Amino acid sequence: ITHGFEGDAYISAHAYKSSIEELDDLRKWANSLGIKVNAYSPYFVGNSLFVKYFKNEFGDEYKQGICRDLWVDNWKTLQQKRPSDYYCPIIDWIVMDEEGELLLCCSADEDCASYSGWGSIFDINSYEEYREVKEQMLKSETCAECRKWGIDYVVSHNTYY
Repeated sequence: ITHGFEGDAYISAHAYKSSIEELDDLRKWANSLGIKVNAYSPYFVGNSLFVKYFKNEFGDEYKQGICRDLWVDNWKTLQQKRPSDYYCPIIDWIVMDEEGELLLCCSADEDCASYSGWGSIFDINSYEEYREVKEQMLKSETCAECRKWGIDYVVSHNTYY
């Protein structure tokens, strides 16, 4: 308000197991200023890592580290809660790299089969052309695998409080 801001202000923060006290302090401070805090439990940066986790392909030591740092207890529950007709909000986003090359989505990574190779945003001349590219993306192996494992739902509903 001091600088003329009107509306709701939000702070998004990751809730690691080791930072809960800091998050509570952030929430108290933000609330005193009328700012809302959205705390999200961090997750893997990359669908290929989620698939490995769900397939139980990580070694015990690596998996213990994941479980020590991240809130993973609800991932299987979220997988099971995913409605069969779930509409992933990322579908509506345009994701590209620093050179304007279209990428599948912000949750995919270079180890995903369909991560890149979708062309340049600078070659798209209309919204209709972009929708055609997006339709092809949605038919990709990586999108199918994401839906199969419920990764889209886990990422979108992985809130702490």
